[in-house]
Amino acid sequence: QFVGCGGQAISLTGSSPFSMGDFAIDGCDLIQCGTAAISGISISQGIDGKITNCTLSRCGPNDSAYTSLALSSCLKIFCNNIDILDNNALTNYIGIDLSSVAQSQVRDSRIRNAILTNAAATARGIRLGEGSTGNEIYGCTISGLAAPAAVDGLLITGSSTDNLIKECFVVSCTSTGANSSAIVHGYNLQSSSRNTILNSIAERNTAPSSTAAPLPAAGAFGFELNNANDCVIKDCIATAQSTGSSSN
Repeated sequence: QFVGCGGQAISLTGSSPFSMGDFAIDGCDLIQCGTAAISGISISQGIDGKITNCTLSRCGPNDSAYTSLALSSCLKIFCNNIDILDNNALTNYIGIDLSSVAQSQVRDSRIRNAILTNAAATARGIRLGEGSTGNEIYGCTISGLAAPAAVDGLLITGSSTDNLIKECFVVSCTSTGANSSAIVHGYNLQSSSRNTILNSIAERNTAPSSTAAPLPAAGAFGFELNNANDCVIKDCIATAQSTGSSSN
C-alpha cells in the first residue's frame, strides 16, 4: 500500500521493446499519491504482465496532467479488477491509457469521479492511442467524469485498429464548459479503423452549456465515429444524452 507519496508510486520500464516480461502487480493500493507525478502506475516496454486487484484513490497533481494507469509500448498485458476513483489533475486526466499497446486486456474495472475545473481540461476514462491494436476492453464502467472541455468515456484514436470493446457502461459524465469545445462522448472513435463495440451502453452523459452546433456538431454523443473506417457498433444502447445545443 502506498499512502501520501508525492512521486510516481510504481514505474516499470524495459531497456528495449518488450524486454521486461513476466511481471505482476497484485493487490496494490495507491491513496493520495502522485501530487508531483504524471501517473500513478506506469509500465513501459513490458510483455506478459499482470496488473490485478488494485485501487487508485484520491491521487493526482494540482498543477499538471495525470494518468492513473499508463501502459506504453507493451504487449500482452492483463489488467483486471482495477478501481480508479476520485482522482485529480489540473489539465488532462486519463484513467487508463494504452499507448502503442497490443494484444492486451482490461477487464471488470471501474473509473469514477474525476472532476477537473481548469478551463481547458479534458477527461478520458479509457484511451487507446498511438496505433494500439488487438486489445480487448471487457465489462468496464466509467462514471462521474467531469471537465470543461472534451470528456470521453472511452476514446479510440491515433490510427488504433482491431480493438474490441464489450459490455462496457459509460454513465453520468459531464462536459461543464460553455463553448463549442464542451463536448461529451460515451464512446468516441476518431481516426481509427476496424474497431468493434458490442453490448455496451452510454447513458445520461451531458454537456448542459455546450454551444456546439449545428448538427452534425453536437454537445453530447452516445457514440461518435469520425474518420473511423470499417468499424462495428452492435447491440449497443445510447439513452438520455443531453446538451445545451443538440445531442446524438
